[in-house]
Amino acid sequence: MVFQQTVETAYSLRELINRIHASIEYLNKYIKEHDNASNPLQRVVALTKIARERFRLQILVKKFGKAYLDASDRNIRETSVFVLNNPQYMLRLESVGQQIEKNFKWVMKEESRERDKSHMLRVYARSLIGKVKPAFKLVRRKIEALQRQRTAKQVAEANLRGIGKKVLSAPSKQEEENIRRMQQLKQQQTAGVRR
Repeated sequence: MVFQQTVETAYSLRELINRIHASIEYLNKYIKEHDNASNPLQRVVALTKIARERFRLQILVKKFGKAYLDASDRNIRETSVFVLNNPQYMLRLESVGQQIEKNFKWVMKEESRERDKSHMLRVYARSLIGKVKPAFKLVRRKIEALQRQRTAKQVAEANLRGIGKKVLSAPSKQEEENIRRMQQLKQQQTAGVRR
């Protein structure tokens, strides 16, 4: 075979279309799970299922395309044999050949468009990857700032009530040791991220 890089399949067009239909049903189910999710964490799980099924569907569609081309290849050979055995169809051979050629050119053009669309999706996915860490880092910073504000507010309220002497006093040796350990852990984590 000339095309070593093509998707191979032993399934018929009918078997593949049934598998594509089943894959679409799974996609509908996962989209319904996504729509009914009560929080973003549940939606992440549903989106993961959707992504996996989407790629399964894409593979099935590629296999369907290969099965279509294989069926067309067999049909070309069968048409040639048929016309040889039935010369009265000789006049239609030219128009059939033109239609087959037109179909193959259309397939090539559409596959080229799909390749371009796939490239744009990869570029878009790469740009989204770049947004993940900064977005979550920003959320983490905001949460830490809110926690510091709450602590400061609690200390201020405690001072107003006169029970904040212990809170405002210098940290104990154990507290200093805990603070030092936390700072070391943060430095190790940031050093690991930079590598």
